[in-house]
Amino acid sequence: MLISTAHMRISAPISAAAEMVAGRVGALPAVPPIRYSASEATGANPVTDDDTTKRAVQFLLKRGVASYIELAQLSGRSRQIVRHWAKDLPDVRAEYLAKQWAKAIKSASK
Repeated sequence: MLISTAHMRISAPISAAAEMVAGRVGALPAVPPIRYSASEATGANPVTDDDTTKRAVQFLLKRGVASYIELAQLSGRSRQIVRHWAKDLPDVRAEYLAKQWAKAIKSASK
């Protein structure tokens, strides 16, 4: 009982001060909720989300379409995690870039 009374005494001046500040400043802007991860924002299962992200990263790495850094930025994961996911995959990025370079040279010479 004593705690609830003390709480009432403390909360009343705080709420009065908040109303006074809000009256002077105007309406306070609404603060959007903080999203901690894509899985929390969508309500998805974090384990399934990680598995899907891992498979997508591995898919792109196998084809040499993107680098570790690019995939880390796209997926929102760290470079270390992306490298860990790709430890068993061959590094085909250099081959992909060489093929694209050859295509660019061929099309530029036409």
